[in-house]
Amino acid sequence: MQLYRNLIRPIFFKFDAENIHNFIVKSAKIISPLLYTYLYLCKFKNHGSYEGRFGPQNILGLNFKNPIGLAAGFDKNAEIIPFLSTLNFGFIETGSVTALPNRGNDRPRIFRLIKDEALINHMGLNNIGANEIANNLKKIRKIQNKFSIPLPPIGVNIAKTPSLNSLKISAEEGILDIVTSFKLLYIYADYLTLNISCPNTSEGKVYEELYFLSSLLKTLKSESILLSNLESESIPKPKQKPIFLKISADLNFKTLDQILDLAIDQSLSNINGFVVCNTTKIDGKGCGPSGGLSGLPLQKTSTNFVQHVYKYTEGKFPIIASGGVNSYRSYMEKIDAGASLVQIFTSFIYEGPFVVNKILNVNAK
Repeated sequence: MQLYRNLIRPIFFKFDAENIHNFIVKSAKIISPLLYTYLYLCKFKNHGSYEGRFGPQNILGLNFKNPIGLAAGFDKNAEIIPFLSTLNFGFIETGSVTALPNRGNDRPRIFRLIKDEALINHMGLNNIGANEIANNLKKIRKIQNKFSIPLPPIGVNIAKTPSLNSLKISAEEGILDIVTSFKLLYIYADYLTLNISCPNTSEGKVYEELYFLSSLLKTLKSESILLSNLESESIPKPKQKPIFLKISADLNFKTLDQILDLAIDQSLSNINGFVVCNTTKIDGKGCGPSGGLSGLPLQKTSTNFVQHVYKYTEGKFPIIASGGVNSYRSYMEKIDAGASLVQIFTSFIYEGPFVVNKILNVNAK
């Protein structure tokens, strides 16, 4: 941990954040065959485990070796899951995935706020598209099943393809766009996250409008029932996959409650849980970068949202908490607020590859 903070991180932080990220992804892809071998050998070893609220969890039929996962945004295209699986994450969420390939916003589009241990992300849902990402996941699942590789649960975060210069996608068409991704990725995911709260595209939050959200949830419920009856050459016939709804950090509680009412209405929706919450939108107004703010500045807001969602849903729906988790204390804050699992992203950048071990080390209070 200290080696990363004192030597590696200062070197990384001298370069553009996206360039460093791309370097890590390319390097991890190169060594993936070796990492599969390592993961295969790990299944024969007893490494011990954390216990209680730090240890294995069974939630919605999925087994998590620990409650700390990596949030969507780091491995957008499902390219480095073997690498991430060696870092003790209890689960990994890839994406956000859109039906069509998307280049995202113009660079630079990710900024470090080092004194605040925060990031500003203005990526704009850049990814290679649902079809190619489904192919990446298909390859991973074939290797996993052939050699019984012990990978953590893999979530897939799905969003609407942003409207591009020559392509305008209405909210109604966007439902079909999301369904396209849903169909392609459903069979390869352990769970899916519906991202209706992206702050970095012009229409990233259109499905926070109740009429459109209601239509989207109805459609996805019907599709998931159909998809659960399909079979694949790479994996057995799937059961219905858990679906999480990702909540914005910028909602007022009245609007949030209206969204929750739709999501928990079992006659309308088959949402099984919530990711709380997304980054919070900031506008530089010419004085600094705009985008979604993550990291320590989001810590208290996220905890307040977790508490509210937990109480409003009477603790009946699992919550994946996200926002400002970088230590044992901040992890326990989320768990005590009602979270079942916790996701990290920014602390992975600031603390390095052993951040999960740091957070779950009870002696590091």
